[in-house]
Amino acid sequence: MLAGTLRVTVITSLALALLATPVLAADTDGDGLWDSFERRWRVTDYLDPDTDGDGVVDSAEDLDNDRLGNIGEQRFGTDPTKWDSDGDRVSDGKEDADGDGASNAREQDQRRLPQGLRPSLRAAYDDRQPDRVRCQTKHRRQTIRSCTFGDPRSDTTIALVGDSNMTMYLTAYKQIAKARGWKLVTMTKASCPAFLGLHGPLQHKIDKGRSCRAWRRSVLQKLKADPPDYIVFGHASYKLKTVRGRDIPASKWPSLWQAAVKKTLSQLPATSETLVLGVLPKTRKDPVGCLQNHKLDMSRCVTGRVPPRDRAIDKALAKGARIGGGQYATLHDQICSHDPCPLVQGKVLVWRDRVHLTETFARKLRPSVAAMLDETLLGSGR
Repeated sequence: MLAGTLRVTVITSLALALLATPVLAADTDGDGLWDSFERRWRVTDYLDPDTDGDGVVDSAEDLDNDRLGNIGEQRFGTDPTKWDSDGDRVSDGKEDADGDGASNAREQDQRRLPQGLRPSLRAAYDDRQPDRVRCQTKHRRQTIRSCTFGDPRSDTTIALVGDSNMTMYLTAYKQIAKARGWKLVTMTKASCPAFLGLHGPLQHKIDKGRSCRAWRRSVLQKLKADPPDYIVFGHASYKLKTVRGRDIPASKWPSLWQAAVKKTLSQLPATSETLVLGVLPKTRKDPVGCLQNHKLDMSRCVTGRVPPRDRAIDKALAKGARIGGGQYATLHDQICSHDPCPLVQGKVLVWRDRVHLTETFARKLRPSVAAMLDETLLGSGR
């Protein structure tokens, strides 16, 4: 009789626990934030996983710039609207709530790898832009493999020029071009910086940079022969070498990037407006391999964000663009939305390797890409 009573008690307790759990930790919109958290602070909508519509899931947003995403604020019980919730003049991200020597920011995303991860770790490497093969000039090749999307008869033409990092955003640009009735033209080459005078190690190893230099000259000729209304440059940040293959000290890279941007923009059609994109944040570790080894704690694989004041190449790009008559913009903070940079935003894997975004995540950046174009090339409201 006693055993039966205990059995009933245990079953009843488990049933009550199961009923209580969804109420305490309900997440109606599936953004990783509890409904109770979103209702309490009212800075995000518990019915919308991306309240501000910028392509960054609400749990990854850092609204008060304290290095904690909302998921970290939820974890440590801090105020997502205050940089220093307890008023001790130490930011919430720098606090060490459990006293283990690691900051709250470093430990904010100690989640298991979420179920339903998109893409899966197994599929991550191949989650790439589907048009990259037919629309991108390969290694050793110099002939432009240009693709046209949107409305080929449009009065507005936008050209995308760069390397594989430019190709990553292609789906977003295609969708924007279709929605706005633009003609979109691509001119990209793998591992080849589009700015004149820059030489990367891989191109030098392949053919001493000959195909890259020839491709750049062809791009300039094509742009001059048929000037687009807008030109957007996108690229990775390369270690630089001399034409003869000698390493150039990193301290000289910013000045070389600045000079290259200025020189390239000076040779573009005067009627074309130009936008230079900042370089993509990188991960120190192979994100997929690391997550495969640390599926129970994703924070083991994160990379710290480089503060804006320390992004020397970005500063050089911005200055070169300004001197050359162009504009500069970056999507750095949408990709690296808090510090350290999340490898997974919600249930979406951000990087497929150390330097390339997954196609799944890049598609989500469409609202941010559109806003960036409106704020720079097009002018707000156009």
